[in-house]
Amino acid sequence: MFPATTEFDPQRFAKDPQSNKDDKTYKESTTMEPLVLTSQNSNANNDEDCHCGTPATISRFDPNDSSLDGLLMNNRRWVNSIIREDPLFFKNIALRQEPKLLWIGCSDSRAPANQLVQLGPGEIFVHRNIANVVNHSDLNCLSVIQYAVEVLKVEHIIVCGHYNCGGVAAAYGKQQYGLIDNWLRNIKDVYRLHQQELEELDNEEDRIRKLVELNAINSAKNVCHSTIVQNAWKNGRALTVHAWAYAIEDGLVRKLDWSVDNNTTLQHIYHH
Repeated sequence: MFPATTEFDPQRFAKDPQSNKDDKTYKESTTMEPLVLTSQNSNANNDEDCHCGTPATISRFDPNDSSLDGLLMNNRRWVNSIIREDPLFFKNIALRQEPKLLWIGCSDSRAPANQLVQLGPGEIFVHRNIANVVNHSDLNCLSVIQYAVEVLKVEHIIVCGHYNCGGVAAAYGKQQYGLIDNWLRNIKDVYRLHQQELEELDNEEDRIRKLVELNAINSAKNVCHSTIVQNAWKNGRALTVHAWAYAIEDGLVRKLDWSVDNNTTLQHIYHH
């Protein structure tokens, strides 16, 4: 959930959220009606360290709601809470979208882009697939990137992996899963390229966590290798590509040591 007034601020993008706990923009700015289907954490609002701008409630789907009416009720409560804050919010965003961010993440239900960074509708253009893979032959992903860069004129592309990723863990193993094995091959290639670095780690858990990071960086590099991003840079566009990782176990998103805003640091073979 998020308040309608939660918007992306380009001036604060480079800051590390963990170092800004006293920043007033992280503090709760509005009181919203919790959107709950079956239960919520009764102690959620007692967390004095939460400056996310919304109540820390947890909504869960009721498996007995076979008609899915609970979801529609949830939607109406959410709409009413937004309208109370900004009566024209939906009418305004219906006219256009002007996101400054493209998020490429995993389809995992535990890693929803808007909730992780607490931004509202219209703030992030999103593409998700199994294990946040970007490759040169995926026309779906490339079409999203092209639309985001050339039409929406985004200024940042974030590739965000996450620890405890089932896709990465499956790629690390040797079991067959069917059609998806062809997709996971992309991650196996990442392992091959960094085999020595990965196998120097002491245990399997550390190797899989590192593979999550390397996979996110590899996908971010592939974003940069595309002619879409190359042409944007050639035309003088301000566009930065970032690699991040989300830790489900503590809820925190972390910057990986990789971001690029031009092609000078890329291997020459990928220059267009």
